Amino acid sequence: MNEYSTLSKLRTFLDLGSADITDDTQLKNFLINSSRAIDRYTRRTFYPYRKQGTNVLKYDLPAGQEFRFQHDVLEVHGLSDMNGASEINENAYWLKTGDDWNLTPYDRLVINDSSGSTFSFSATTQQAVHVDAVTGYHENYGEAWVNSGGSLTDALGAAITLASVSASAATNSKGLSPRFSQGQIWRLGTGASEEFAYVQDTTDSGNVRLLRGINGTSAVEHAASTQVYVWEVEPDIEYSAKELAAFMYLKAVNPHTTRAAFPQMGMIETPNTWPEITIDRLSRYKKHRIYSL
Repeated sequence: MNEYSTLSKLRTFLDLGSADITDDTQLKNFLINSSRAIDRYTRRTFYPYRKQGTNVLKYDLPAGQEFRFQHDVLEVHGLSDMNGASEINENAYWLKTGDDWNLTPYDRLVINDSSGSTFSFSATTQQAVHVDAVTGYHENYGEAWVNSGGSLTDALGAAITLASVSASAATNSKGLSPRFSQGQIWRLGTGASEEFAYVQDTTDSGNVRLLRGINGTSAVEHAASTQVYVWEVEPDIEYSAKELAAFMYLKAVNPHTTRAAFPQMGMIETPNTWPEITIDRLSRYKKHRIYSL
């Protein structure tokens, strides 16, 4: 789950024929391993995670009207103070990255000076501020959720894992086909009904098997005609995941040599460590930890 590319994209990257599915299970595992390796190297994650309920973000009462997030924040669904007991109106605060109001992911929250709101607490200033947020890294969050162009053709109950969707083989809002494929993260619903789901498998009959209520969300009922949005991983990260998965695959096939022959690709040179170009691409995403005493 939460792979940064899909099996179909990796197979295309490796130029594997449609009938050559012998290593598909291994390729899926390499995609998972490469994605988590990217997390560890960059010290951040590139998939959406809803921090709410018992997992809500908690912060000590700030000295002023601004505080910094410890996570990459993409969207805020709710802000409360008084140790989580008092909701602050969404019009009373803004999100910001450094000195810029328009960049994502956001690294701080600022109270609007003209709102009349101030942070307060009850009993203790520790963990006095609670933030219901979607965390993850994406530099253009406005385009991170792609309209698939498809929707649920039947109501989807909270316990149902097989979703019926419209024209699953057609193009999405970006003109890409197919709309749905194994490994995608979906968003269904909004607000309190927002749910993230993971695509486990697709069929030609327009049915998609889902793992429901992932990444901090819960499985809830969705009506027929609910639009399906698909998470689009940061492009450099998606490419790096394929690159690393391919590297792992080639090393597994030929563990004792740096040269491997493939019918579709010819003779391939595989380095003994991560490709240098991959490291260069990932280095700019590396999160640096700053501690204050």
